[in-house]
Amino acid sequence: MNIAYIHDHKYFRRNGKVYSAGTMSKEVFSRFWGIASKITVFAYIIDAGDGLSIKSMTEIDDPRINFVGLNDARLGIILKDRLLLKQAILSNILSHDGVVARLPGALSSRYCSYLMKNTGIPIGLEVVGCTFDALWHHGSMKVKLVAIPSYLLMKGVVKRSEAVVYVTESFLQSRYPTRGKSINASNVAIGEVVGDERWRMRKRSSGKSLKLGIVGSWDVKYKGHDVLMKSLSRLPKEKFHLEIVGSGDTDYIRSLISAGGLDENVTVVGRLRPGKEMLAWFDSLNLLVHPSKQEGLPRTVIEAMSRGCPVLASSIAGIPELLPERRLHPPGDHNMLRLQLLEFLDNSEFFNEDIAMNIERSKDYLFSVLENRRIEFWRNFFQRS
Repeated sequence: MNIAYIHDHKYFRRNGKVYSAGTMSKEVFSRFWGIASKITVFAYIIDAGDGLSIKSMTEIDDPRINFVGLNDARLGIILKDRLLLKQAILSNILSHDGVVARLPGALSSRYCSYLMKNTGIPIGLEVVGCTFDALWHHGSMKVKLVAIPSYLLMKGVVKRSEAVVYVTESFLQSRYPTRGKSINASNVAIGEVVGDERWRMRKRSSGKSLKLGIVGSWDVKYKGHDVLMKSLSRLPKEKFHLEIVGSGDTDYIRSLISAGGLDENVTVVGRLRPGKEMLAWFDSLNLLVHPSKQEGLPRTVIEAMSRGCPVLASSIAGIPELLPERRLHPPGDHNMLRLQLLEFLDNSEFFNEDIAMNIERSKDYLFSVLENRRIEFWRNFFQRS
């Protein structure tokens, strides 16, 4: 069986090899190997010139996975690539036995909508976030204008789908209900969790500042970097140091840091490789802060929890499924986040109870638990189809 996998993800190509800058590694497709012999990924493909570093990217080196660009790689991604369906792409998709699409994604939703209305090819979905939240909090008024149409399009596609895997337990199910079969299975794959003794030994040394961390691209404005900077700007500078992991417009993130008078308190780490590099970084933190204004169920939060790391986060989307209310703040509320951070800086030992609680909750997202659930779901769907 050959499966077409559609997703508005950016992959990078150099010398015939394909790389992912995010978490869309070859392991993401492992859930389909009990069903499919080949997978064709339809996504954005960007030619990586010599000026673009691929050092922190992950190579997709499985010969069973092929890539087809939704765009012309030589031109990058232009407006028509995001809006117009291509007959050659549709014909290619229809040469497969079935389709799995990962939403949200403007072009993924449009291709799915067309295929559902005009063909009989089996289509299943992975719903990993809310397109309305992503576009509404993007930071651009032009992008905001398409939030409602995009939401309605995605809602219609999910409703008509025969099979849906949601990453949340309830949030995305209520916002994007389906008439088809569905399960919840996070796209986060935790290989293991750690014991909490290490964290209980990590007490605050006298006069030593605490290490805070935030993860997320700052090319988009909904990850909450601005919220965190406003909160930190009003806290005692000697008590903390922040590390920022991610990528994006350096001028933008530097302007936020400078505006808050935080130049001496913040280090921009840049991009880290998924897996060992990220986990080692979580292990080095005293606290992860995740003030995002748009999410599905954030990998960052679950991975930090699996390492016994305390977390403060916004109450958006599926995050309340992970953390207690006392560790949440309304999206964009920098005043409440400031108070929570102040409590942590002054009394970090109060967060000791979070260590065991976070580790225990993260066990629900172990790879061994979720992968079997996903494999069985997709096997049943494609066998019925």
